[in-house]
Amino acid sequence: MRQKFLLVLLFLLFNFSYAHEFWVEPSLYYPPINTRVDVRLWIGNNFSGKVMYARNPFHIQDFILINDGNVHKIEGIAGEYPSGWIDIGKYGIMIIAYNSNSTLSQLNAEKFEQYLQSEGLEEIIRIRAEKGESKQSGREMYYRCAKSIIATQGTTTTKGYEQV
Repeated sequence: MRQKFLLVLLFLLFNFSYAHEFWVEPSLYYPPINTRVDVRLWIGNNFSGKVMYARNPFHIQDFILINDGNVHKIEGIAGEYPSGWIDIGKYGIMIIAYNSNSTLSQLNAEKFEQYLQSEGLEEIIRIRAEKGESKQSGREMYYRCAKSIIATQGTTTTKGYEQV
C-alpha cells in the first residue's frame, strides 16, 4: 500500500511540477526560399513574460528540422541566442522539434509548498503534513518538448499535416 501511495505521489509531483510553458519560435513562419530562419526557445508563464532560453548542449536530446521525411540537426552555438538556425533551401512544410534530456530540480520546502498551493494541490500539502514532510524540500524531474511548423512562401499543399 505504501509503495502504491509513493508511486502516485511521485506521478503527481512529476506531472504537475513547477510548470512553465516552453515553446519554439522561429523568426519567420513563412520564409522565402534561400533564407536563414533563427530558432528561439522560450520559457514563461501563460506565454507572456518570456525568457529566452540559450542553447545548452547538455539539455538537448533532439533539436531537429523535419521536412519531406528527412531529419536534420538544427545548428547553433552553445550558450548563445538564438538557440539555433536553419537555412531554408527548398519549398514545403517543415517541423522544428525540440526534446530535452531529463533535468532534476529541487525547491526548498517553503517554495515547494507555495508551488503546490498555486497549482491547487492542497491534497499533496495535506499528505506531506501528515507524513511530517512539510519541512522537506521538493524535487522534480522534468523534460521539455516543443514543436513549431513553418511553411515556405509558395507552398501550395498541406497534405499530410492536417492533424499535426
